[in-house]
Amino acid sequence: MDIFHSIDRILQVSKKQSAIFSALVVLAASLSVVLTYQYNSPTWDEPTHIAAALELLQSGEYTIQTENPPLSRLPTGIGPFLDGARIDVVPSLPVFDLGNQVLYSEEGFLAQRLTSARLGVLPFFILSAAIIWLWLAQTSALSAAIGVFSLATLPMVLAHSGLATTDIAFVALFLLAVYALRLWVESPNLRTSLSMGFAVGAAITTKFTAIPFLVPTGIAFLGCWLWCERLDIKKDLLLRIPHLVLAFAVCLITIWVVYAFDVGKINEFPASAAPFGQVYGEGIGGFRGWLGNFLLDKTIPAPGFFHGLLMVAAHNDAGHRAFALGQFSQTGFWFYYPLTLFVKTPIPFLLLFFAGLGFLIFKRDARWWQWGSLFSMLLVFISLLASNVNIGGRHALAIYPLAIIAIAPQISAWLRNQKHRWKGIPLSVILVAFLMSWSFSSWVIAFPGYLSYTNWFAGKDPGYVVSDSDLDWGQSAYALRDYLADMDEPVSLLYHGSAKLCHLGLQGIRPFSPDQIPEGLVIISERVFRLLVSRAESGEEQFTIGAIRTDICEPSSFVQVIVKADQVQWLRTEEPITIIDKTLRVYRM
Repeated sequence: MDIFHSIDRILQVSKKQSAIFSALVVLAASLSVVLTYQYNSPTWDEPTHIAAALELLQSGEYTIQTENPPLSRLPTGIGPFLDGARIDVVPSLPVFDLGNQVLYSEEGFLAQRLTSARLGVLPFFILSAAIIWLWLAQTSALSAAIGVFSLATLPMVLAHSGLATTDIAFVALFLLAVYALRLWVESPNLRTSLSMGFAVGAAITTKFTAIPFLVPTGIAFLGCWLWCERLDIKKDLLLRIPHLVLAFAVCLITIWVVYAFDVGKINEFPASAAPFGQVYGEGIGGFRGWLGNFLLDKTIPAPGFFHGLLMVAAHNDAGHRAFALGQFSQTGFWFYYPLTLFVKTPIPFLLLFFAGLGFLIFKRDARWWQWGSLFSMLLVFISLLASNVNIGGRHALAIYPLAIIAIAPQISAWLRNQKHRWKGIPLSVILVAFLMSWSFSSWVIAFPGYLSYTNWFAGKDPGYVVSDSDLDWGQSAYALRDYLADMDEPVSLLYHGSAKLCHLGLQGIRPFSPDQIPEGLVIISERVFRLLVSRAESGEEQFTIGAIRTDICEPSSFVQVIVKADQVQWLRTEEPITIIDKTLRVYRM
């Protein structure tokens, strides 16, 4: 009898109890994120984001890789800036070298500067959890607690909450914009119009993908509201037009504010960007060509914003070398995001989602915004399929909170279903408790390697399934240092990353090139291994491999190497003696 009473008490949790539970979960998750700082070395993109933030803070200019708007980068530079970090912007330097000026400026400063940069991102994870709780608590305190727990136990969310990058900032501000959109849809007035305009502008200046994400989200939410409330569509839309115009104006002003009220011309920014090619100018067709030519010599507000849009379009047109299921493609794969989310999402989350989806569809008692979240998730997912840039499931992180908003109330309602019991205990309670316990154990087991986490569906060789920021983003330099700490034998290394390894006490390592004969201990990054094997299996007698480092101290010491297929056949036959941190293959030849 006591156990039944306890279960009933848990299911009748108050908002105060839900808030305390959620706060403790977020605190524990945040602590686990901070503890990963000493585990993950600088990843490929972190130095670039830090450099761009410092440029903005110290000079008010924003010129470094404008395809990333400033609002998500700015927090990564505040800590280093207050710590005294400054950069000299040299256009000829690779972008990650600019950030490395800061991280490796003085001996022993790496951990301090990197921690101060990463701490700037953590509040966005907390903000994401807070928005989910506030949204769902209006339905029930239990669904709010379930929603926060679901977000806080996702390894991919925690991984990118612990890096000085832009992805979690976008998740938070995208979610804020969707919440503001929901309030505006329910009640279009001066306050909600101003709030929505500000939130949408903030989201867009965090990541340009906010535009293709928020447009279908807006259509989905407004459509679901009109359908579920059985309103006069024409009359409702006409009443909304003045409020929509106001929100749009506030959005534009917000964008201009973030770009520091800058006024100038597009042609003051670089006309090309390596490796994407031409950003604007002659010979570019389509909408990008028209927009670039139209704006080229005109004085406009926030020229960096429009240059960034053109740069994103140039990047998408050029594509980006993507990897999936043992194959590489310059323009990506249609199945990339379905595959990545399938193997990077904990299985209990997937099971809870599909269970909640079933109740959402068949019970027909969901709130309109649950349908709005569900259709938004589907439309965002479809928009991702059109992208030629498939370099990480991190670009799909915004799907998670939409899924949680859609199904958490249904899971909460299912828990209150007392019809089916086993030994007197509701089956719904047993199943949900089992899945949430499984989620918790997945979170604990994944620590501290959240970035390289994959579920059982990835099998014993996850490097065959995913790569790049889903597995090997250059984050394992610390693990390499620890592995080699007590070794005296010569080591050759082919490393994929932007870290300056000689600053980690690895000066004695020789750079390895795939056209060399392997001798002694040879260590190869997982992504480079997959590239070499893929090319060797393509049937070519020889091929060119770029981005081969010739100096472990200088990440930009890249050269192109012509490799004969038979020179790397050993990679297909030899088994590594170990794999460091899931990303560095160690061979003894």
